[in-house]
Amino acid sequence: MIIREMQEKDISRVFEMFVQLYEHLNSKGFVLKLNTGNLTEILEATLDSKFLKLFVAESENKVVGFINLNISKINIKFKAENSKYIGNISELFVDESCRSKNTGKMLIERAREYFSEYEIEYMQVHTMVKNTRAVNFYKNAGFTEDYISFIKLIND
Repeated sequence: MIIREMQEKDISRVFEMFVQLYEHLNSKGFVLKLNTGNLTEILEATLDSKFLKLFVAESENKVVGFINLNISKINIKFKAENSKYIGNISELFVDESCRSKNTGKMLIERAREYFSEYEIEYMQVHTMVKNTRAVNFYKNAGFTEDYISFIKLIND
């Protein structure tokens, strides 16, 4: 298994995995739907970005997972010791055939390395409460629960 930056040739496979990921999240109660109309353009934008990065896991010449990262400023009302930025894991997906084979852990480790290159002290990830497999995965990877987010349809 190798972890590497996404390349242009990987975009269609990563696109497919995004669709699978959001179908799963929607089945767990995530209310927002994936906009596939501009997804290819968004994925292409990560190819040349310094603060957006997408790494893929490749096994036997096939992309079997990805981690989508970005760096953002920490809200000025908070203070980190040495950094004004936080590393965000926007999405992480591993093909079912490669789960429980350390693929996710390898992607998390690559994210840690990437954020460390920019001297970022913290990384965060959000997942659905009902997505118990992901909740347990992140806890086992050393993440701690920090807050709960609520969403409500405004006109209901």
